[in-house]
Amino acid sequence: MSNISKNENISEFKEKILFPSQSIVGICNEISRNFEDLSEETFEDIQQILSSSHKLVSLIEHYNDDMKAQDISAFDFQKIRHDIKNPINVVLGCSKLVLEDSQDSDEELSVLIKQIIDISNDLTMEVDALIRSETYEQKDKTQKTSLADLFSSIDVSEFKHDSNERLLGKRILIVDDDHINRGIFKRRLTQRGYDVYEKDSGANALNFLMNNEVDLILLDLLMPDINGIEVLSKLRSSDTLNNIPVIIISGLDDPRSIVSCLRNGANDYLAKPVELSVLEIKVASVLEKQILQDDLFRLANTDQLTGISNRRKIIDDLKTYDNQLKMHEQAYAVAIFDIDHFKLINDTFGHDAGDEAIKFVAETISANVRKVDLVGRLGGEEFLCACQPISIDDMTIICERIRTSVEKAELQINNAQISMTISGGIAHSKDMSGDYSTYLTFADEKLYEAKNGGRNRIIL
Repeated sequence: MSNISKNENISEFKEKILFPSQSIVGICNEISRNFEDLSEETFEDIQQILSSSHKLVSLIEHYNDDMKAQDISAFDFQKIRHDIKNPINVVLGCSKLVLEDSQDSDEELSVLIKQIIDISNDLTMEVDALIRSETYEQKDKTQKTSLADLFSSIDVSEFKHDSNERLLGKRILIVDDDHINRGIFKRRLTQRGYDVYEKDSGANALNFLMNNEVDLILLDLLMPDINGIEVLSKLRSSDTLNNIPVIIISGLDDPRSIVSCLRNGANDYLAKPVELSVLEIKVASVLEKQILQDDLFRLANTDQLTGISNRRKIIDDLKTYDNQLKMHEQAYAVAIFDIDHFKLINDTFGHDAGDEAIKFVAETISANVRKVDLVGRLGGEEFLCACQPISIDDMTIICERIRTSVEKAELQINNAQISMTISGGIAHSKDMSGDYSTYLTFADEKLYEAKNGGRNRIIL
């Protein structure tokens, strides 16, 4: 239920929303008349403020006329508020960009821009009141005054977010059908060291993501082709895109909208008009969380000594490998390698030398297979490699190349020259029934045949 009644509150609607919007137009016209030496960028921002304030006035006049002629209970005040807040968002965003550029060089211009910001912030509060259940007369004047005093004491326009080197160069995709909003966000985020891309629709964004990687998506909720919830649903159901963090941006900031977005997989939510300092903080916060999650994922899945997959990760990947390849009726091969006489290396040259030997073998295996192939450390001095699609002959050639590379190498460790060899066993899916565990068991048996047969050899 809206808080606007037919008689007394239409005039209050004009006083508290229409008249302040008209005053923004007046301030912009004053700037245009009296400031002739503006930079091209500042001039364009002022024109964007003027254009959006004209749009704001037109919208408010339109809704004001409708209220006079129609039943007030029939109005969708949620939509009205969303429509009005879009141009307010542009006015605020562009004003804060102008203020950043001018506050050290033109005090008079800064004063006028701060007036626009103050009026826009007041407008935002009044527009938010459109969908509250209480009437204007029922507002707690004392609380509103105290909040206004609190926020006025904080000059958010001068907020500077400390840059974090880990975030520099992070790729952000802005998806919004309003090119002015995209431009405001892009300009601020580019200033903070991010690489920013823009798309004007959900469909174009999804097509872009098919061939481009990003670290974060700023996604408008209400768009003409595919809305933000639908885009979010497609992202979260995708095997390749489901982990990209998403911040939803919308003029709808009622609890139901926020809960719906978060339940559908959004990482955070920003209500329009967007305070640029809050945008910075939320972008940095979501990216930091993603970096932390990525670090934890690497710690959980990577062998810390060699940087290749650990035992748990390589076995999990092999399970997936096995299922996918059998579904497409493709053959693959598994090889297990073990460093010969590894204990002797540790006892003779020390554990540091043993660690270097393990790292060298891991590097050698990785260098001789493709990126799509699997390489991991099973534990100790034992390694697993899986390749697809591949014949047994080609797998044998790869394994022999790895073995020969290790045999020919002479490592300089702790002022000592160390030589070593490896043994290996191969299993091929086309030669036996069963699943990945069957192939692992067979490859392991062949490895021990190689060990018992004199080492420094590959058995299949």
